[in-house]
Amino acid sequence: MKETEKIEIMHFDQEGYLEDGKALYETGKKMTALADK
Repeated sequence: MKETEKIEIMHFDQEGYLEDGKALYETGKKMTALADK
């Protein structure tokens, strides 16, 4: 992780950030699964 990324994440509401990240990750997995079919 780059230094700038660390600073940006510290500015986020971390709980909300993690929830959004998880949602995006799940969506990404679904998209990948659909694309693989």
